[in-house]
Amino acid sequence: MKQTLYLIRHGHTEGTEQKLVYGWTELSLSEDGSRELAELREADIYPSVEGARLYTSGMLRTEQTFEIIFGDLEHERVPSLKEINMGIHEMRPFTEVIAEDWGRDWLSGKMPDLEIEGGESQNQFVARVQNGMREVIEDNIGGDNESMIVVCHGGVIAFIMDGLFPNGELSEWEWTPYPGLGYEVELEDGRPLGFKPIGKPSK
Repeated sequence: MKQTLYLIRHGHTEGTEQKLVYGWTELSLSEDGSRELAELREADIYPSVEGARLYTSGMLRTEQTFEIIFGDLEHERVPSLKEINMGIHEMRPFTEVIAEDWGRDWLSGKMPDLEIEGGESQNQFVARVQNGMREVIEDNIGGDNESMIVVCHGGVIAFIMDGLFPNGELSEWEWTPYPGLGYEVELEDGRPLGFKPIGKPSK
């Protein structure tokens, strides 16, 4: 049975616009982020909800993104698809983090077991989101729905795609889509066959 999985990243927030390191901090969409999502919606880049099972991570920015794109529809919330918990480093400027030795090594994947104080390690994060996505996909095998639409986060999508296509043209963080965009993944009996990007930035 063939189905389609749509992974959509939430729109811009203060965190993305100011290039802050954050994951579990509850941020609203920015004014520009909301406007850009509306423009992308009007450009008709998003999938139809007909025959789809709908999901978000449950975080505020994904809920707001979902409503702008799809309206006030019932959907499921999957907490395991929340962004990485950066603990004591939440809301720090990205430039500060990568200026430190641990930050450069962590981002490059050299310290996947480093458990951030008050947060989680990269390995913990990856296991959480890949297991969460696997459960979503497996729960839909043999179902009546033709597709799954998941509104979640950049890092989450990056490591889901890396898990689905480990020998793909991109690796780990390189899979991260622009806010409001994402990927369309073709599945057969839960196995990934191929993918294509969803949309292009409006600016």
